[in-house]
Amino acid sequence: MDNSLPNNYISVKEALPRLAQLLPTPRNFGENQLHFRAHELHLSAGADKLFWRWRSDGKFSTASVYKRMVEAGKCQFVYKHLWNLKAPLTVRMFLVLLAHDRILTQVQLQKRNITVNPKCVMCGSLILESREHLFAECVFAQSLWTRLGCSHLPISTLLQNICGQNCPSREKSKNICHLECATDLLIKQQQTGVKQITTSTKLQPTIISEIRPSNFMKHRLNNYLRLSHEMFDEIPKPVRSLLSLLLLLLLIPLSSSTLPNRPCASSGAANAFPFCNSSLPLLTRAESLVSLLTLDEKIKQLSNTADAVPRLGLPAYEWWSEALHGLCANGPGVLFNGSIRAATVFPQIILAAASFNRTLWREVARAIAEEARAMHNVGQAGLTFWAPNINIFRDPRWGRGQETPGEDPLTVSTFAVEYVKGFQHEDDNGGLMLSACCKHFTAYDLEKWNGSARYTFNAKVTEQDMEDTFQPPFKSCITEGHASCLMCAYNQVNGVPSCAREALLNQARDEWGFEGYITSDCDAVAIIYENQTYSSSPEESIADVLKAGMDINCGTYLLRHTKSAIEKGKVEEEDINRALLNLFTVQLRLGRFNAEQNNQWFNRLGHTDVCTENHRNLALEATRQGLVLLKNENGFLPLKRQKVESIAVIGPAGNDTDILGGDYTGIPCRPVSILEGIQDYIENTIFVPGCQNVSCNSTSGFDLATDVATNSDYVILVAGLSLTEETEDLDRVSLLLPGKQMQLVNTISSVTKRPIVLVLIGGGPIDVSFAKENKDIGGIIWIGYPGEVGGQVLAEVLFGDYNPDGRLPITWYPESFTNVPMSDMNMRPDPSRSYPGRTYRFYTGETVYKFGYGLSYSNFSYKFLSAPEKLILSLPYIEMFHMGKIPDYVRTDGPDHVYIKDISSCQDLKFSVRVSVFNHGVMNGAHTVLLFVRHRSNLTDYPVKQLIGFERVHTSVGETTEVEIFVDPCKHISVANKQGKRRLLLGAHVFMLEDLEHEFYIQA
Repeated sequence: MDNSLPNNYISVKEALPRLAQLLPTPRNFGENQLHFRAHELHLSAGADKLFWRWRSDGKFSTASVYKRMVEAGKCQFVYKHLWNLKAPLTVRMFLVLLAHDRILTQVQLQKRNITVNPKCVMCGSLILESREHLFAECVFAQSLWTRLGCSHLPISTLLQNICGQNCPSREKSKNICHLECATDLLIKQQQTGVKQITTSTKLQPTIISEIRPSNFMKHRLNNYLRLSHEMFDEIPKPVRSLLSLLLLLLLIPLSSSTLPNRPCASSGAANAFPFCNSSLPLLTRAESLVSLLTLDEKIKQLSNTADAVPRLGLPAYEWWSEALHGLCANGPGVLFNGSIRAATVFPQIILAAASFNRTLWREVARAIAEEARAMHNVGQAGLTFWAPNINIFRDPRWGRGQETPGEDPLTVSTFAVEYVKGFQHEDDNGGLMLSACCKHFTAYDLEKWNGSARYTFNAKVTEQDMEDTFQPPFKSCITEGHASCLMCAYNQVNGVPSCAREALLNQARDEWGFEGYITSDCDAVAIIYENQTYSSSPEESIADVLKAGMDINCGTYLLRHTKSAIEKGKVEEEDINRALLNLFTVQLRLGRFNAEQNNQWFNRLGHTDVCTENHRNLALEATRQGLVLLKNENGFLPLKRQKVESIAVIGPAGNDTDILGGDYTGIPCRPVSILEGIQDYIENTIFVPGCQNVSCNSTSGFDLATDVATNSDYVILVAGLSLTEETEDLDRVSLLLPGKQMQLVNTISSVTKRPIVLVLIGGGPIDVSFAKENKDIGGIIWIGYPGEVGGQVLAEVLFGDYNPDGRLPITWYPESFTNVPMSDMNMRPDPSRSYPGRTYRFYTGETVYKFGYGLSYSNFSYKFLSAPEKLILSLPYIEMFHMGKIPDYVRTDGPDHVYIKDISSCQDLKFSVRVSVFNHGVMNGAHTVLLFVRHRSNLTDYPVKQLIGFERVHTSVGETTEVEIFVDPCKHISVANKQGKRRLLLGAHVFMLEDLEHEFYIQA
């Protein structure tokens, strides 16, 4: 038997560098799991054109099918349209494979004795040979053809129409087709919105070869088969093949009629048990359920994929679903394989934070929750979602900083509260629509840097930094947002793993009143022994986390070692019972064990409530409010549409919709690329990539880009980052534009008729000092990762249909900041070792752009209308002071402060600051008022300034709008001392609005 690949195949390892942006499949499967048809991606003729070749002997091999399309004469125009459709590469690959009939069936595989397992490049299912089989068995093909608008045609008629009757070259080259019907209908449907379809097609048995999954696929196997990464690698190859087949079958699309299991329904097996009785208290019901389980059954509930208990009618449950800025399939809980095939992709969190609009944050979270609940109701998602990420964006190189609301504790805390409230939709009785999870607890902000990695990193954090920087978002998430879940992080904190740090987890429950469950990050328990060697055995690790207060493990470590830990006396069954009470209580709050489905509106949500126009409009608004105008030389922007004859969009991301989502992005409903957005305004718009990809390691495309730029009226140059530069498990090493992007910018800007507009994509700060000073660059716009409507919103800003008002939620540092060790967790500067400090609150160095920076097409001015002159502390404290009853630790510090714990009523100290905002410009627009405070004496060890309030207001030209900002001195103006104790400093303080200041005093 010949086990080698056919000559016209290449391995995924060879193909991935060229196909990384091509299809969803390569992202989900490892190097040796799939084998693609051999073909070559020639970027020199266009960033995303596929080329094929026909040999003289008529056999199939690599080179230009596009050339053949051109030779087809009349077909050229139609193919030109197909080449520019949304989600283009998947469509193109499908059409080319379809036209050339180059897909293998399982029958052919067996006839040729091929034991490798090629997969369909569209859906990862079987590789099929004929078009008949393609449409009969490939779910993706059926879905796509329905979207093309030809689903009403029988297969025979369909095949007759594939090769156009009007093609002059039809007899000469039968497989070159124009798909005229499909093209016209697809273009029409792309304009009006693609209708999703449902299919119940089943996959056929297949021959599985040796497969080594990526980490993502290993997680899938873990969840279904209880295997660790290491265990999987030790399994004999034949057994691995069977397991892989099982995984394939488990991923078969669900029917649209699939509904969540309801164990306590009137017809359910569990209906008679007390935990199904909704009239009983939650704790009583949870205790009832725990008491019914055997020890083995209890242990099997401690993984993110909790086992079913058939004898009690208890179904299995998947705890891990993701919904950071829209539904996504990063975890096993969300599946886009039923009646819902896409979900709204809102802007990445770092861009949403730039709006400084708390109302918007809650509405976006509410919309995500509606789509999440709809997916749950049709069996495609769980009820527990592990978002938001509320870690402080401490270092500009952090690959996951894009997932957070930025570097400021107040902003991040406010976002956490609004997201959780909007997402969970908690009722007055504690019932939840969904469960949100604040992560990663705590001081987690490093992936991989200079030998330090998140799995082993020990975050050495002072008590002072912990209190005033790292912990406030988590405290607010619990005390104000009432989050029902916390996720403990991979890293150690001062030598103790986060998930085993009892003082940390107890702080959440005992001090902050947390009532929910605590999950580990994925494999965060396993690494305590296996990577960090903190514990002496797996059983010790289990004891450490359970006794610290963790409840559930993302992974399989507790499943495999808890029984042994009990047998060895490391863990008691009561430790497990405690964890299960927390887990089941949250499920009860979610209504999972109610006897009958209540009449709540969210129980009626379904596929029609996903990808709605309302959600798309909300995504538009969220993206609009987040875009930040960084430079507008002499009012170069906005462009006057009627005076623009042609535009060149240059840059590898200019026609890429995948890049717009950022980390934790699902399948978008109707993505709009930057090119498409601009084409909606200016028909004569040309796209040239300039670089092959964002890494931009070659100048081979510069000449073509220069020619196009020289002959265009205006140039929009799209530069920046992508997930190849910053993402989970990948930190940046430089703050400059990647590769030769800076050279591309300077080259293009030097040859154009007019200044260019530089558009920056990315989550982390970029040192674009060169562009700030370059007079040939008229405007700079940061669009972060703007989500599925990014192209449309950018065009609106460019042409003045929207007045930009976003403000940076992070400091943009110069490249020299990369000399600062990323592993140094200290927030405060240390001149003795030339350490500049971090974030706007403490950083003492030069900046490219400051926190809160953002321009508008209008100019605004402020005036303080009312603000306190002095703040006098409550009488009980003053009496204590004069009577000598101040605690010793206060008296030794001197009478220059008051500890928060000694103030009788913080509620009585609250006040408001009223401000007027006047619009001096020529455009109506919104503006965010950022109110800062600093101590007049600029004391060392305390923030240079800190944000204490923000409000977004809309102001018409020539008009004044008043805004009121509410301040809680105990929360907003207090500072932490070296011991982490909060206190109010006495003396003069200054409110700051841009350059406007107002002085007030705190007295005792």
